Amino acid sequence: MWRAVFAFYLIVLSSTAAGFVPRWAPVASLLSLPLTGFIVHWMMIDSRHRRHPIPFLSQDWCQLFPYLSLPAYLIWSRGWRGVGWLLLHLVVFVGFCTAISAICMLRGWSIPAAQ
Repeated sequence: MWRAVFAFYLIVLSSTAAGFVPRWAPVASLLSLPLTGFIVHWMMIDSRHRRHPIPFLSQDWCQLFPYLSLPAYLIWSRGWRGVGWLLLHLVVFVGFCTAISAICMLRGWSIPAAQ
């Protein structure tokens, strides 16, 4: 599970930094696609490992909407522990985004104005 969490936070870091430094935008987009695929692949493997596989017809939806299916999978597979993990990571996620934004602002990087 920790690899999937690490991949998710790497996506957040790259997309947040790309918002402040425009030259990083191609790197963020190239990095987010394989990491998203990794998260979906982890969901499939974890569900089989827990002997409660995701139904075959639902696997396509997991790949089309990974950011909706990951929280749903955690709640479905882990029950109340999944809700606790989601709340914990929601707090960490908001803190992480705030810290990255503060660092970028302090370094003088700002979001470019729309032209």
